[in-house]
Amino acid sequence: MGGVGWRPCAVGAPAPRHRRVESRERTRHLGTRGCASDFERLFENGYGKSAGARLKTQYRMLPPIGQVVSETFYEGMLEAGRTTPEVNPEVLPEGLEQPLTWITTDSLGAAGEERTESTGTSRINPAEADCIVALLKEWSATASFIEWIAEQTKHAHVIGVICMYAAQRDLIRRKIQAANLPEAFRRTIKIDTVDSYQGKENPIVVLSLVRNNVSGQAERGLATIKPGFCSARTASTLLLVEPWIA
Repeated sequence: MGGVGWRPCAVGAPAPRHRRVESRERTRHLGTRGCASDFERLFENGYGKSAGARLKTQYRMLPPIGQVVSETFYEGMLEAGRTTPEVNPEVLPEGLEQPLTWITTDSLGAAGEERTESTGTSRINPAEADCIVALLKEWSATASFIEWIAEQTKHAHVIGVICMYAAQRDLIRRKIQAANLPEAFRRTIKIDTVDSYQGKENPIVVLSLVRNNVSGQAERGLATIKPGFCSARTASTLLLVEPWIA
């Protein structure tokens, strides 16, 4: 909240980060309204609707990625303001020809399902972790991509791996450590949770959604991420690793 003289100005995102309501009982009593941010309530009240304004052009993501974010979180209101990729497509590894790629794990059956970590309550999906590590191994063997990484100076981390759960982050870190990737390539990879990723910038982002089960519980899927993920800047390529639900 800032102000000039006596005129205050509130700037923020009316669509909140994914709502961390672990208790269904709390949701039942409070409803989604009880989980709304103060800014969201202010923006949606009568005064906010009459005096508020939206910035509708985003420059973070290429159009295919921005369209998914816009339709999923912002009712299709966001427009793409940038069409030039951060990374020359000619240097990218095979499989990254398109800005947005979905990698599905449903063909793995039970082996692709999530599980609770052995020492806590956080969740992991080993199949997704193995898939991500296999991708990184392939990318590390692409000479044109490695050459581009060595020559570019803009990004400390070219590849970002975003996980919905801390246990999945830790699992992927361990698997990458054991994969014997070239040290220079490994230093260009950042692995963290969606909660801690706001404001980060990577040309290539891999999103591990983790959740895959037959119980019908879909908490923390793509549609629950909200701007906690959206505020992570993915300039060129986004890969989502998850089960495909037709």
